[in-house]
Amino acid sequence: MVRQLLGKCRNAAISSDAALKSIQLFFDGPLIAFHSVELLKIERISRPGCTAIKLTGRLDGEFLPELAPQIPADGRGIVLEMDELRLVDGDAVRFLIDCESRGIQLRGCSAYIREWITRERESDK
Repeated sequence: MVRQLLGKCRNAAISSDAALKSIQLFFDGPLIAFHSVELLKIERISRPGCTAIKLTGRLDGEFLPELAPQIPADGRGIVLEMDELRLVDGDAVRFLIDCESRGIQLRGCSAYIREWITRERESDK
């Protein structure tokens, strides 16, 4: 369907502006704008003494069934590298709290995610 609509477009441009990153505009044909979905990329990196799981993009409840099995129950030797994680939801925050309680390191956790984790812990007391 999208190919049919865009078939007459001669030029396509994707905004490089961070605020408009998720919007793609197509010109010289029918004017169409749609939201592209940002996904989660999970990359497992073996290092001496630990396994790093690098998370890139957006982590929400939808992706937890894919991520959770990659983390052993005891959490030993696991580091979640989160410096490229841009967005989380409440389910993800509760998952990250559980990870920390099992001894998993959250490396590169952004300030807003860390604040959300702190507030969620305080509200559970």
